[in-house]
Amino acid sequence: MGTLKAIVVVLVALSMASERIIEIVKQMLPAKWLVDAWPAAQEPRRQALLQAMAGVVAGVIAWLSHDQIAAMVPANMAPFLHWPAYVLLGAMCSAGSGFWNHILDIFRAMKIEREAKAELHVRQLNAQRALAKEPELKKSAFAA
Repeated sequence: MGTLKAIVVVLVALSMASERIIEIVKQMLPAKWLVDAWPAAQEPRRQALLQAMAGVVAGVIAWLSHDQIAAMVPANMAPFLHWPAYVLLGAMCSAGSGFWNHILDIFRAMKIEREAKAELHVRQLNAQRALAKEPELKKSAFAA
């Protein structure tokens, strides 16, 4: 689970940084062609353009922060940080809410699994304690 957490932390940081940069770029453009909504038929193109820009920006940020990312991920993953990894990180960061919903679903499933294991462990301990107390109960019943 440590590896997954490290990857998610990297993705969150890259996603936040790229979104901030895209917002700054949108405000800097003299013609508000990316800020204002396009006609209904063209709106999906504007959204795809913004998403592609976010992916490129996130990939560049990942490339520029190679040392920090290599320090955050497990040592066995660091050798795989080459340009395809930066492209993949950029694409994942710009994937949008659907991607983050899947990440949340994975963490919820892991939480439920841990809770189930903990509950099973507690039941086993309670059963062991009950078995340990059983001879004491028999002794006290014979003593009376």
